[in-house]
Amino acid sequence: MKARGVIIKVILAALALALPLPGILLSPGAAQGAAPGDVLVVLSGNRAPYLQAARGARELLEGRDLRVGVINVERNRGNGLARRCEKLAPRLVMPVGRRAVRAVLAHCAPSVPVVFSMILSPPEDTRGRHVTGVLLEASPKDKLRIFRALMPSLSCIGLIHTPATSGWAREAVKAGQALGIKVLGVEIDQVADLPRAQKEVAERCGALMAVADPAIYNPTVTQHLIMFALRYKIPFMGLSRTFVQAGALMALEPDYRALGRQAAGMALEVIEGRDALSIEVAHPRQLRLDYNTRAARRIGLELVKAGEEIPFDVVVR
Repeated sequence: MKARGVIIKVILAALALALPLPGILLSPGAAQGAAPGDVLVVLSGNRAPYLQAARGARELLEGRDLRVGVINVERNRGNGLARRCEKLAPRLVMPVGRRAVRAVLAHCAPSVPVVFSMILSPPEDTRGRHVTGVLLEASPKDKLRIFRALMPSLSCIGLIHTPATSGWAREAVKAGQALGIKVLGVEIDQVADLPRAQKEVAERCGALMAVADPAIYNPTVTQHLIMFALRYKIPFMGLSRTFVQAGALMALEPDYRALGRQAAGMALEVIEGRDALSIEVAHPRQLRLDYNTRAARRIGLELVKAGEEIPFDVVVR
């Protein structure tokens, strides 16, 4: 029971970036207010990844002599945020995290372009605004490149998902074809269908890859999938380092500061005159691979020296 509690805690931490956050203040080292300027950064809270992304964005933008203000959405809810956006009159708004994205789209003037970061999927309702940004999750191509580098003989990777992430699944299938890896997308409508999907993956594939699907990856189901992968000796790529700490073999996650700089690069293009809608939503470029040696031993995995170097930093646990 103690181990079960630890696993649930680390999984909750992994999912926290995608879930609404309680009201909290910015840390003392972060900007707690904002003056009128060129760019307004709106934070979902004071979690370290949000602050790191904001720091990266400010470094790039202020290095180009742009004025950057930072506010916390928890201190500026609803009409309060609308008043701040109107008063500060930024040329562009950069919401960081899901709560900030929703608030900005709902309350800031639609004429102001938006460059988001630190969310799992593009916002569905952009209210006719000019919006682009950088997602939180690594691209299917980058995830598959890791499997190919570490396990060159691997021929099939399972991907369990719901209709909500069918687009990501299609992208993964296409990326797999280019790399010579079959990606078996198994779609389920509800968690009750999970045993059937697991059986199909165990029978047909030699690995399992997670997708950021909140309908599947709640703490209880995630724990179940990690145990399933260990029991059937299937390499499992989770969503973040906390999945690795809970027993997954590996995970790719972004360098949050670099992600902020990447989003700021898009913001510069928009400020210089490019329409945000013409800039394709991107996955993070700078990533880190977390690898669990204990899980590797449990599933009997012998790593083969990669034919090409892994293009990311590697953390071995």
